[in-house]
Amino acid sequence: MQFSSYQTEGFYDEMFQADGAARPHYQLVQEMVQSLSDGQLLRYKHAAERLLLQLGITFNVYGDTAGTERIFPFDLIPRIVPAHEWERIEHGLKQRIHALNAFIGDIYHDQKILKDGAMPPATPCSPPPSAAPSAALPAPKWNSPFPCRWSKQTPAP
Repeated sequence: MQFSSYQTEGFYDEMFQADGAARPHYQLVQEMVQSLSDGQLLRYKHAAERLLLQLGITFNVYGDTAGTERIFPFDLIPRIVPAHEWERIEHGLKQRIHALNAFIGDIYHDQKILKDGAMPPATPCSPPPSAAPSAALPAPKWNSPFPCRWSKQTPAP
């Protein structure tokens, strides 16, 4: 597979710079892909798709009249994130995880966010009806899709 005619057309491309040259962290990937014979990358893609289907790594689109299982979209060419870029992403992820954990901890315990009126009580305390039987269970540490303990102040639906 050759990339000589590939143009980024002014958009950001993870692999190529605006001038068409591979970014430094993608040079080895570019060389490996270019060393493949014609059609080999496509054959690898088809083989990977068959394997995903055989392993049951699929999903259904409900309401789709075809009703067929589909494999999850993927790309054989990896997304490479250089260390300096990952550091920034990691910092943001840690910040958001901390904020979410603090929110869930507050909802399960002091409920200051509700008492202060920053959020209506119905918002975090309205799981789907199918979750009502599990609402009285003790909350696992920092992990729950329905972060409200039912109480006299918050009646179950």
